[in-house]
Amino acid sequence: MPKLLCQQGSIHRLLPAGQTRFKSAVSWLLLAGSLLLVSSCSPEKERAGAEPQPFPVGKQVATPVEVAVAKPAVLKQPIEYTGKARPLQELTLRAQSDGQLLKLNAKVGDRIRQDQPLVQIDDAALKTAISDAQSQLAAQRSQVTQLQARAALNRQEAEQAQTRYRNAQNEATRLDRLARNGTISRQRAEQARATAKSAAEALRSIQRRSIDQQTGIAEARGRLSAQQTSVVQARERQSFAVLTSPVSGYVLEQLASVGDSVTSGTELLRLGNFSRVKLTVQVLERERKTLSVGDSVELRFNALPKQVFTGAVGSISPVADAASLIPVEITVANGDGKIGIGMVAKVRLEPSRPARVLVPIAAVQDDRNAATAKQATPSSKGVVYVFNGTGSSGSAEAREVVLGDRADGKVEILSGLKAGERFVTRSGTPLKGGDPVRVSLLP
Repeated sequence: MPKLLCQQGSIHRLLPAGQTRFKSAVSWLLLAGSLLLVSSCSPEKERAGAEPQPFPVGKQVATPVEVAVAKPAVLKQPIEYTGKARPLQELTLRAQSDGQLLKLNAKVGDRIRQDQPLVQIDDAALKTAISDAQSQLAAQRSQVTQLQARAALNRQEAEQAQTRYRNAQNEATRLDRLARNGTISRQRAEQARATAKSAAEALRSIQRRSIDQQTGIAEARGRLSAQQTSVVQARERQSFAVLTSPVSGYVLEQLASVGDSVTSGTELLRLGNFSRVKLTVQVLERERKTLSVGDSVELRFNALPKQVFTGAVGSISPVADAASLIPVEITVANGDGKIGIGMVAKVRLEPSRPARVLVPIAAVQDDRNAATAKQATPSSKGVVYVFNGTGSSGSAEAREVVLGDRADGKVEILSGLKAGERFVTRSGTPLKGGDPVRVSLLP
């Protein structure tokens, strides 16, 4: 039985050590199939020391995965800053007349309404000024009246002088004709001519006086008009003894005290119009490119924690400070007046961003199959597994991608993955490129 023993020895070598209880059963099986096994063993192979073949390997099992379709979207990456509410419009209330400051009806921080009386200035001097101006006005009116009366008398005299001159001229002409005919003497005619000449001179004098009177009346009327303006101005200055608020808002600063002597132009109070408020936040220079005027802003004031306000980016400074921070002004409507001076708010900016392919951060791995997108910086690289196949079966293609910004558990894909491609969001076991996969809902 040399061939049988040879085959038996070969099979024994294939059995694991320590399994002696199976040797007897194997021997009977070898004996029963000796005729079939004779051809499979030869002394040449035994002498050559040929190694036995391993058991055949079965087909690789597909890894269950979850997939999604890559779609472009805008990454929501809100940034939170802190700012204090200030009025959108600030103005200074100034004295418009001279006098002593008698009363201030509001202090710093007080809420005020439009047309509310705020300042009282002593108007005793203003009343005296009005009285003096009115006295001068009365004198000017009296002067104009007198000049007009004189002018009226002068007009009457001028009319009479005109009549005398006309009569004297006619008489001189008549007598001159008679003198030429010899009816009267030439001397009498010359006397009549001299009388007419004297009447003409008197008329011209009255006419010159009338012109001077009209000029005087015009000048007096000018002075009267100027004095009337002075009276109006004096009364206006007296009305400014009580100053009212031009806006609704708050008193921001007190610039004068009761008892101070003030003149026109003296700053008294600084006011703020709170129908709209502004907050200035310092934004990092690298975030400047993602912000635009008009961007939506969400605000929560510490004093009003349950209310969310919506504002907008009103202006962005073109210049950064020494710390590379850029002032950004946020404006918020405050029609109901709930937002007060100095109230602190958390400002949540949502920068404008282009639409890009977004994937879950967990779907991005490195060459060691470890999720790295959380630690990655913009423009770093990672690996996304693209699903290649039809239906629910296919293979995983390792695709290198360039990463962008990340927020809310998602990361931008700048390149390497196109919209419409299916990619693996989750797998049952770590993947390698080319691994067979099947779409399944993982437990």
